[in-house]
Parts: sequence; C-alpha cells; structure tokens
Amino acid sequence: RRRVQRAGLSYVVETSNNLTQWDNAGASVQEISSTPTGDGVTETVTVRVTPAMNASNAKVFIRLLITTD
Repeated sequence: RRRVQRAGLSYVVETSNNLTQWDNAGASVQEISSTPTGDGVTETVTVRVTPAMNASNAKVFIRLLITTD
C-alpha cells in the first residue's frame, strides 16, 4: 500500500540476489497496477520483478525503501 497524496515521500522497490548489494535502478521492477483501497488515503500497488525466475536466478530478494524528501 502507498499513500495517494505522497508529496514529500519517495517509494523505491529494490532487488538483490545476495541481500548485500541492492539495485534500485528500477530496470527490474515494473508497476503493473494501482487500485484505490476506498479510504481516500491509500492505494494497493502491484509490481512485477523481471526477468522471471528460473534455474540461473533462483532467488531474488525484494525490499521497499520509503524516504522523505
């Protein structure tokens, strides 16, 4: 979930293969949809991490970094 009125907030989805080095370039994350939750304050956001998992990249860790401007 993220705030609809997010002035002053930055949301970044980061990915890692080893929990040590994190990629926040956004190239591996696609926002698929955002749906209002009905409270007028937040929305539910669905993202997809690419490329799809296979034998060569069997693990991908994801974290959400939220900062204030």
